[in-house]
Amino acid sequence: MIPSEIKKKIIKILKSLGTTDSDANITAEVLLEGDLRGYINHGINRLPQILEGVKNKTIDLRVKPELIKNHGGIATINGNYGLGYPIGSMAMKLAVEKSIKYGIGAVGVINCSHLGIMGYYSEIASKRGFIGISMTTSSPALVLNGGKIKTLGTNPISYSIPYKEFPITVDFSTAKIPRGLVYQYLNENKELPDGCAVDKIGNPTTDPKKALEGGLLPFGNGDMKGLFLNMLISILCGSTIGGVINPKVTGTRNMTEKPNKGDFFIAINVNKTTNKEDFDKKNIELFKFIKDQNIKFRIPNERSYKTRMKNLKNGIEVPEKTKKIFEEYGLWE
Repeated sequence: MIPSEIKKKIIKILKSLGTTDSDANITAEVLLEGDLRGYINHGINRLPQILEGVKNKTIDLRVKPELIKNHGGIATINGNYGLGYPIGSMAMKLAVEKSIKYGIGAVGVINCSHLGIMGYYSEIASKRGFIGISMTTSSPALVLNGGKIKTLGTNPISYSIPYKEFPITVDFSTAKIPRGLVYQYLNENKELPDGCAVDKIGNPTTDPKKALEGGLLPFGNGDMKGLFLNMLISILCGSTIGGVINPKVTGTRNMTEKPNKGDFFIAINVNKTTNKEDFDKKNIELFKFIKDQNIKFRIPNERSYKTRMKNLKNGIEVPEKTKKIFEEYGLWE
């Protein structure tokens, strides 16, 4: 289906439920970006999850986010269990505005729903010429090395750097594989790669069902580095901004619970740390040096950028659950 048509349908559904024009537009845009870039587990197949949260009254589409801390380059927003996509966009835009004045802006968010791909928010900064960093927690899915209790979330992080053709954007889960991929493998009746998950008694498993009962492992080969990065994200998105600790995060998968996770957004104004023209020149030099080596390493976001261009031209497939929602609202032809 043509991406612009999908966006119109999602906006129409959200507006019928009381979402503002702006919030509906941002939400549809972020969801669509997931599919356009090839991250289907964080794309329009999240629409059913949003509607489930609205039905269960764990997501409030009419609520307004509240600025509860605001000191110089730092701020914290309480999302009041609202829709995450527009709140995340608002937070990164505020971080950018603070970086214009102070050189760096850092904005935390507590109590809002799922944000979709984190690279979308990092690019709000990079598209304006700043470095953008975004991160978020999720409900417990990851066990500690050698453990069997879900303790931390998959806790993705993204950074984006302005570049000539497209932003250099990195977006990854700090678990060895994203939880969404486990659900995808479960639906497709496929086994997980080795070394990604354990069952409920802590034994290694490649069975997606047992992995969901047990937990995922941090990235890395048991050297703890993935776990340490995950813990940093957990603290920045938790206790640092007045949120809950990661084992108590709810509402990112189970929509019968309110979303109390945390998010953290940083914008760095390179004009305050160096000369922007020099910054751009050196980054072009760096990536040329890398590309000239003719190795398998690819420039971050290069593949996503090409995938996006192809999907904009050829259209994207609508997941079955999302198609059924379109049918229920009389929007499927």
